Amino acid sequence: MTNKYEIFGLLASFLGVINFYILVYHNYKEQDTSSLAPLWLIISSLIQILWFIYGYVNKLRPVYITAPLILLGMFYLVYLKWKLEVYHPNKERYYNKLELILSTFSTI
Repeated sequence: MTNKYEIFGLLASFLGVINFYILVYHNYKEQDTSSLAPLWLIISSLIQILWFIYGYVNKLRPVYITAPLILLGMFYLVYLKWKLEVYHPNKERYYNKLELILSTFSTI
């Protein structure tokens, strides 16, 4: 028997997934993941794995439905970040910017 308030959890899960995929779509469209810190991606992925385990063990359907959907988007963001940093067509421009910043700090 399901909890009569489970509909609120399912609605929150649905809206949370939509909200997260807006971020994923924005990063895909702009092809810019510079605002996503690698540590944030790792910790957020770990959080979703833990939420899935918690939801599954406690039979909380909204939790164990949402976590894999968000984790899938996290994996895509990790892939996109890796792809843009390794194969970016203007990679030299970014390296030159980094060298400029480092040379500025070395003169101080």
